[in-house]
Amino acid sequence: MGAALQGHKFLVSKGILHRDISAGNIMLSSSDNPPNGMEGFLMDLEYARLNTITEIHSMKIAPDAATSATHTVFKDAKRGAEMTGTLQFMAAELLEGLGQKVRHEVHHDLESFVWVLAYAVSRHLQRQSGLAEAVKAELREHFVRSYGRFLFTDINDARVSLRPLRPPAAYQEMLPQGIHNLYVGLRAALNAQFAYIYGRDPKPLTHDVLLELFDTAYHSL
Repeated sequence: MGAALQGHKFLVSKGILHRDISAGNIMLSSSDNPPNGMEGFLMDLEYARLNTITEIHSMKIAPDAATSATHTVFKDAKRGAEMTGTLQFMAAELLEGLGQKVRHEVHHDLESFVWVLAYAVSRHLQRQSGLAEAVKAELREHFVRSYGRFLFTDINDARVSLRPLRPPAAYQEMLPQGIHNLYVGLRAALNAQFAYIYGRDPKPLTHDVLLELFDTAYHSL
């Protein structure tokens, strides 16, 4: 997850905003020991927004010897219309603003990273072997309430309440302390981002905030 987040940070630095962060668009390396920084990556940039879109043209330049070469010329082009991403991982502010003019920004993508992480943890726990039926039922119920709804209002309620980051009692003995601490940090960061709901100035998520939280959790495992 951290490597994919670093990739997202790099894209943003180049003026590219992904806008469709979802469980299906974050790939993990199949290697047991991938090179540093290559543990995961982003794919499917079809919904991406480019601050400056370029058209690429090639033209011949005079060779110095008996060879030929091309030179790439970049030219600005007009941006297209706004598009949105996967509802189950969409930021709360975008869900609330469906049908209105809410511009998709960097912190919305970063919020989606959080929902993908919680989704992955929840799915992983449900697949553990030897779970009692009561525990399976509790995990399944939490997953459905967090990610199995289809109405915009239900999905948004789950996001604003931070339900995916509020695990049920069955989680308590299944998750490492580092993940519990990560969830505490993520709840605090999202509450600051959601401050607009309560009429206060929000503090949008940043790459550095999430990367620090992820890094701390990783090194505690």
